[in-house]
Amino acid sequence: MALRQILDALSGELATALGCSVVKGLPSWGRPGQSPPVVAVLFAGWEPSGPPRIGASRLQGITQTDWQIYVFGRNEAELLDLIDKVTSWLSQTEIGVNGERMRLQVFGISRYESQTGAQQEQYGAFLTLSVTGER
Repeated sequence: MALRQILDALSGELATALGCSVVKGLPSWGRPGQSPPVVAVLFAGWEPSGPPRIGASRLQGITQTDWQIYVFGRNEAELLDLIDKVTSWLSQTEIGVNGERMRLQVFGISRYESQTGAQQEQYGAFLTLSVTGER
C-alpha cells in the first residue's frame, strides 16, 4: 500500500465525517480554506512488521503506518464538537484504501500546545492514529 493512498483515504474520510476542510500537512494560516475549523493529516512513521529473515531485512507483510491528526476549531465549543465527531468516526475500526481494508487504532486525544503562538492554533487537539493492513 502506498503512503499517498493512505493519506488520501484518511483525508477523504475525515472531510466527510467532520464536514470541514482537511489539509495534508500543517495548515498555512492565511491561505484560503486554511482557517478553523480545519483538520490536518501528517505522516508520522512507518514500521514494517513480520518475522525477520536471518541476514536480511524484515519480510514485507503486515505493515503499520502512524499518522498525526490535528483538529483546530474557532473556539472551545467548536473544538469539542470536532473532537466528538472524531471520536464518533473512530468508532469504526477499518477504512478502505484502494480496495484493501486497513485497521485503525488510537490511544487518546490530547490538547495541542502551539509552538508558534498562532491565534488559529489556540483551540486545537491532536491524536496519533495507527493504520495497519496486510499486503
